Amino acid sequence: EVRAGSLVCLAASVSMPETDPCEVYMRYLPRSCTEADLREKFEKCGRIKKVWLSVDRASGECKGFGFVTFSSKTEARRCVKDYNEHPRNYMDGKHVVITHAKGWDDGRKPVAPCSFGMACRREDCYFSHPKNWDPKAPPPVPGAEDADADDATAGEDASNGANARAKRTRDENEAKGEASGKKPRVYKERKKTASRRHKLGAKARKRAKAREAKEAAGSG
Repeated sequence: EVRAGSLVCLAASVSMPETDPCEVYMRYLPRSCTEADLREKFEKCGRIKKVWLSVDRASGECKGFGFVTFSSKTEARRCVKDYNEHPRNYMDGKHVVITHAKGWDDGRKPVAPCSFGMACRREDCYFSHPKNWDPKAPPPVPGAEDADADDATAGEDASNGANARAKRTRDENEAKGEASGKKPRVYKERKKTASRRHKLGAKARKRAKAREAKEAAGSG
């Protein structure tokens, strides 16, 4: 049974994450609409199990939307398909729009992550935390980060030692090649590109020549 102004009933029926395939949502209902009017209007679609209307608590008039639950999803599909056009959806000067009921979306934004992360110890912290976060756990050891840094330094030393061993092996191979009479591999040096003088513009070359002539005259 539906009572006027039962806002709690709206929250209970709409806020459920599961959707009922037998339930349809009706909007743009006239203010004079009642539960009896809906049952009389849509009883040809099938057997109606439940009707819920949003009613103003002060005036007792309909707020313009409601839910109708049929006995099967076939009847609900028939109502959405066949009763969304004139004159079947016409009620007291308005055309009702009928759709399948959907899950409630409260529109809240996702919570931002906490800047303290695992180190946060506030049980009432509003922000999100990692999966294994426990506010009652003991705080992290101050020297844990230094130990991680030492491990990283040790890793760098190990890589440097490996490079030194590779260089020593290369030198030994070169020495063995010289002892066996093989000529060591000589790499050609890369030729230089055009000199700086050619890269200068005409005015710059002219200034450079004047500067060289002045220096020559001063030294003579």
